[in-house]
Amino acid sequence: MQYGEEPNFVQRKMTPDEKDSLEILIARNAVAVNAEKRKIEAVKTKAISKALARGLDAELIADINGVSVELVNAVKAKSFDNR
Repeated sequence: MQYGEEPNFVQRKMTPDEKDSLEILIARNAVAVNAEKRKIEAVKTKAISKALARGLDAELIADINGVSVELVNAVKAKSFDNR
């Protein structure tokens, strides 16, 4: 095969069952990705809370955790609201 040539295989249309299976797989993957994002957010929030409890500066906490200063301040405000 030379550059620019199409591969020598024939693509066929998916059957309705195959399409349904693919849609279900994509939906499950999306749910899993969202669940992992929530876990990561929870870990970051916990790390921010611990750093705030130790008296670290908001800018330093944001830099260490790779988040915005606004998020650090939001966690700080939320922790004061829960007291």
